[in-house]
Amino acid sequence: MPSEKNKDYIVKSVEKALQVLNSFSFNSPTLSLTQLSRINRLNKTTVLRILRTLEKHNFVEYLCKDGRYTIGVEVYKLGNVFFYNLDLEKKARPHLTRLANEFKKTIHLCVLDEDKALYLDKIESDEQAVRIMISKKGGYAPLHCTGVGKVLLAFQPDAKKEAILNNLKFKRFTKNTITDINVLKKELDKIQKQGYALDL
Repeated sequence: MPSEKNKDYIVKSVEKALQVLNSFSFNSPTLSLTQLSRINRLNKTTVLRILRTLEKHNFVEYLCKDGRYTIGVEVYKLGNVFFYNLDLEKKARPHLTRLANEFKKTIHLCVLDEDKALYLDKIESDEQAVRIMISKKGGYAPLHCTGVGKVLLAFQPDAKKEAILNNLKFKRFTKNTITDINVLKKELDKIQKQGYALDL
C-alpha cells in the first residue's frame, strides 16, 4: 500500500477536473469558460480540455444558447447512488417525519462537509403554515449563521473546530449575522451547554 503522505499518487489532471466540477453550485448552476478559468486559476485552454472531456462523458453539458456550461446527467446519477445507499438518511427518515408532524415545523438532516453543512434530507409538515424555500436536499448551509451549521460546529472535537473557525468566511446575510470569530466561539460554547442552536 502506498503511503498516504506520498503525493506522487495524486493524479493532477483528475484533481483539476474535480476542481472544475466543484465550481458549480445552487448559486452558480451555469458558468462560462471565462468564469471557470478565473474561479480555478487555470488557463482557458486547460479548462476547455477538461470541459470537453467531462462533456464527452456527460458530466457537464454545454448550453449553446448562452455559451455556458452546467452539470450533466452523470453527476445527477452519481448523486442518486450516494443518497440511495446512505443508511443514515434511511434510518433517520421516520424520526424526521415524526418530528415534523409533532412540531409542525420543517426538519432537516445535515452533516458537516468541510466548512459547510450539507442537507441530506428535508421534511415539511402537512400542517405547516410557513414553508422554508431556501434549504434544498443536496444543498449547503453556512456554519456561522444557521442553526444546523452552528450545532454541527459546536460539537466537533476542539482541534477540528478551531481549524474550521480559523478558515471560515464570515459572510453577512442579515443584520443578525455573526461576523466575529470570538462572538461565534461564545455562541458555540452556549450551544454545547444547552444542546441546541437557533436561527435568528
